Amino acid sequence: PSRDVPRDSPGRLVDSRSMPTNPSATPTSDGASPLRALLRLAIPVCLAQVGLKLMNTVDLMVLGHWSDGAKGALTLGSLWAWFVIMSIVSLLTAVDPQLAQAWGNRDRTAYDRALLRGLVLAMVLAIPGALALQLAAPILELFQQPPELIPDAARYAAIQAIGILPFLWIMLLRSALQTRDRAHLLLRVVIVGNLLNAGLDYVLVNGLLGMPELGVEG
Repeated sequence: PSRDVPRDSPGRLVDSRSMPTNPSATPTSDGASPLRALLRLAIPVCLAQVGLKLMNTVDLMVLGHWSDGAKGALTLGSLWAWFVIMSIVSLLTAVDPQLAQAWGNRDRTAYDRALLRGLVLAMVLAIPGALALQLAAPILELFQQPPELIPDAARYAAIQAIGILPFLWIMLLRSALQTRDRAHLLLRVVIVGNLLNAGLDYVLVNGLLGMPELGVEG
């Protein structure tokens, strides 16, 4: 017989009419089609990414009610902070293929080792990232930004250094959960984080519940 005739085992021919023509209809190991499995993974990941950006939007909304000028300072500061943090995150993604390969090979030892490397790498990368966030003032001056906005923008960017390591760990956690098809857990964390961020923003910016009125720094 011709070598082009499909076989599902040595010596056993397969009826081509019974072979699936639509890849999205081919069931996976858990009985779901690849399209459904992809959506199940992609939707929580997309929503989590939207949630991460929503935190900055909430910051702008709260500050907008506190002071119109504060919005410009926060925008400048967040632009520099986001550039620095995303540059660091791009280096951290080097761990992603190691996690995926180890989990795909069902090698738990290699998976744990890659995850540990990622945690250590995040701690190492957080150091230059935190230092770069302290350079917001000279960078903004170099690009001739409004001088009256630079002090508040620089303070906002500098404060972001406190959260750079937890943020990098969250990004690593996102990769680890995506690999294991558990992205919905990250979405839950982002939802809780948004609720806390909104509440603390309102309290710290406006100085409620006995807290000092911190404005942009809040």
